[in-house]
Amino acid sequence: MWQKNNLTHQQGVVSFVVPKSLLYSERWFSLVEALAPSTNVLVDLEQAFESVLLEQVVFVFQHSRSVPLYRAYKFHSSKFIQRASVPVSCVSQFRTWPCDVSDEELRLGMKMSKSGLFLRDVSRSFRGLPLQQKISDYGEEYRDVRVIGGKNIVRYGTNGFKGYLRKDDIDGASKKVKMLLQPKVVSQQIIAHIQNPKPHIMIIASVDPDGSILGLDTVENTIPINAPIHLNMIAALFNSSLINWYAYRFIYCAAVRTMHFDEHYIGKIPLPLDYRYKQDDIVALVDKILAAKRANLNADTSALEREIDERIYHLYGLTPEEIRIVEESLK
Repeated sequence: MWQKNNLTHQQGVVSFVVPKSLLYSERWFSLVEALAPSTNVLVDLEQAFESVLLEQVVFVFQHSRSVPLYRAYKFHSSKFIQRASVPVSCVSQFRTWPCDVSDEELRLGMKMSKSGLFLRDVSRSFRGLPLQQKISDYGEEYRDVRVIGGKNIVRYGTNGFKGYLRKDDIDGASKKVKMLLQPKVVSQQIIAHIQNPKPHIMIIASVDPDGSILGLDTVENTIPINAPIHLNMIAALFNSSLINWYAYRFIYCAAVRTMHFDEHYIGKIPLPLDYRYKQDDIVALVDKILAAKRANLNADTSALEREIDERIYHLYGLTPEEIRIVEESLK
């Protein structure tokens, strides 16, 4: 694609069908920055081609023309559906190339991210131990160590464990282990995509307040750095309806397949500038959920989780109409 300027004359137009990951992958972001100012049409094709499992997008580029915005479309049921007119400046604001969003969704996303403060500024995330091949189903407590995998994490709790690692294997990764054995938020490293009733994602996270959980590399671990953000607050954001809505549209660009929840993507979650002064009530609600889940993993905490959602809507200053936009996307 870097040769696009050599393929046409000055007024020519170039159009490519490319993997959808171009829209949100960090390794392609410099290319997106180069393409976006001269792209006037961007189309989310989803899985438009038979026998091609990857999702695709199309962009229409004219290198002699600089545009302030581009038209975003979705190709669905053999029709091109216009979604939004997107300012090119959104590329640098979101560090993605938004496509499958409506005008009202775009306005809300821009409002949420306008503070310029993101989780990358206040936290660090890293995967667990890359020792899947050394896992045993059986172990002896005096010499072996229990570890969890991503599937053992549920919202605000953990369910069982993946298996055992020999102490010798743990000792061989002592530096990594020391980093993992600290208070943190643990999350499933692969994000679940849910198709019904409407396409959305589910980030699944819990809190390890005493730093006792040791996870494999299917577990993402998040810690605060140089900022007074509470672990409970991070977990509440990860599990909230609002951040799941935002991440699906503006971090993963409505992708379906293999969305990794790692530092690059976690870092794009926006924060209000005054979050530190408004987190205490949310932290207290998460404490109640954690206590209930410790007593009974199947405890019904939906009312508390709903209250957290409401407080996070308020934290980001959403209006009733903006809350409707988020919640209708999940119905």
